[in-house]
Amino acid sequence: MISWRSRQQFKYFFLVSALLLIAGVAGLFFYVNTPGSCSDGTQNNDELGVDCGGSCARLCASEVSAVITHWARAFPVRDALYDAAALIENPNFDAGVRAVSYSFKLYDAKNLLVGERTGKTYLNPGERFVLYENGISARSGANAPQRTFFEFTGEIVWETTDAPREQEVISRDTGFFPAPPPGAPKVTTTLVNRSAKDLENLEVVALLFDAEENVSDISKTTVLRLAAGETQSVTLLLSPDSAAPARIEIFPHRNMFE
Repeated sequence: MISWRSRQQFKYFFLVSALLLIAGVAGLFFYVNTPGSCSDGTQNNDELGVDCGGSCARLCASEVSAVITHWARAFPVRDALYDAAALIENPNFDAGVRAVSYSFKLYDAKNLLVGERTGKTYLNPGERFVLYENGISARSGANAPQRTFFEFTGEIVWETTDAPREQEVISRDTGFFPAPPPGAPKVTTTLVNRSAKDLENLEVVALLFDAEENVSDISKTTVLRLAAGETQSVTLLLSPDSAAPARIEIFPHRNMFE
C-alpha cells in the first residue's frame, strides 16, 4: 500500500511535470508562430539570405554590383603635403549605402607607405562622384608618393532606396580663369537645383584634365545651402601653378539618405 507521503510526492511530481510540459508547448507554439524579422539573424520569410533580400531593406551581396574605383591619385600641395582623390561609381541605380569607411594610402617608388588618411562616405544610387581628402602629411623624411591606393575598409551594407534617379543638381557655364601672381587661378561654375527641396552641405569638386585626359588639378568647396529651383554661382580656387585645362568636369555630391 502506497503511503500518504508517497502519494503527496507523486502529486507534486505530476504537477511540476505538467507545468513544465505546458510551458514547453507554449514556448514552442510562440516560437513557431512568431513572424521572422530582418534583424533576427535567421534566414526566414522571403529572405534571400540571412536578414537580407526579399522584403528586407538590406540587400544581399548577390543582388548588387560591386562599387567601381576608376582611379585614385595624389596631388602635391607643398613640401610633404598632398591631396588625394578617387573617382568612384555606384553602378546600382536602386541601391545605396548609408555609411562606409575608406582609406587612402600613399606609397613611394620603393612601395613604402608614406601617408595615409581614413574617412567615411555614403554611396548614392547610380552616382559617379569624387572622394577628396586634402592636406595629407607625408612621413618625415619620406620620398614623394608615386602610387595612391584607395579601398573601402568597412562592411558595405546595401539597401534599397527610392532616391530620384535624375540628377538633382547640374552645373553649367563652367570656366577657367587664370590670375597673375600672387593670385590663384580659379574655376567658376553655375549650379542649378532641379529638385523641389532645399539642399544643404552640397560638396562640389572640380576636376581639370589636360589634352591627354589626365587629371591635372583638383579643387573642392562646399555650398551650405542651395534652395529648391535656385541657380547659384560657385568659385573653386586652384593651386598657383595650375595651367589652363583642356576640359573641366564638375561633381556635385550630397547625401540622398539624409
